[in-house]
Amino acid sequence: MRTRGWLSVWLGGRVAADIRDQLHRRLQHLPLSFFKIWPVGTVMSRVLDDAGRCEQFLATTLPMLLVNALMIAGILVFLVHTSWRLAICILLPIPPILLAAFFLWGRLKGALDRQASSWSRLSAHLIDSLGGIQIVKAFSQEPREAMNFDRRNDGFSRATVRAERQSFGLFSLIYFLMNLGVFLSGFSRCSRARPKTPIHTRCRCRERSVTSRFST
Repeated sequence: MRTRGWLSVWLGGRVAADIRDQLHRRLQHLPLSFFKIWPVGTVMSRVLDDAGRCEQFLATTLPMLLVNALMIAGILVFLVHTSWRLAICILLPIPPILLAAFFLWGRLKGALDRQASSWSRLSAHLIDSLGGIQIVKAFSQEPREAMNFDRRNDGFSRATVRAERQSFGLFSLIYFLMNLGVFLSGFSRCSRARPKTPIHTRCRCRERSVTSRFST
């Protein structure tokens, strides 16, 4: 377990470092017109944040996905070996889950992209504002800088709320469909179970058998 965790962390850090190195080399050869369109603070934020997300994915998300995939495969093999009807009931929600992910993932991706862009603009403003703090103080532009920061901060907050709302809706629907499969499997097992004979019925049957023996 420790070896796997150390390996995933090392791999994620190494890949993220290589990405930052290649991006930096690429930025050195870009024309000046690119930096007129994209502020330096925005480029710095995107380089660092995107590389950090790649590192988090490789160090945490990818190992978790592999472990869960192997666990699900083992559970499905056991279910098919034990009861193929139960396995079918468990697998029934998979097509609706895939459809929901297909139709809703585009909206979630767009919301996450807008959140990343808002964060890059906020970081760029903070870097430019603190980098030129002497000029800001020399011309008494503190209220103007605070107003611009509040505007970008509010935009990032709204983008975050929309992204989290889309993520919550998608994953709530997926969890509901998964639990629906578990409910269907339990319902199918209960419906196939043979009902037990009530106690009073069994007592009456015994009384009738005893009286029939004495009568004979």
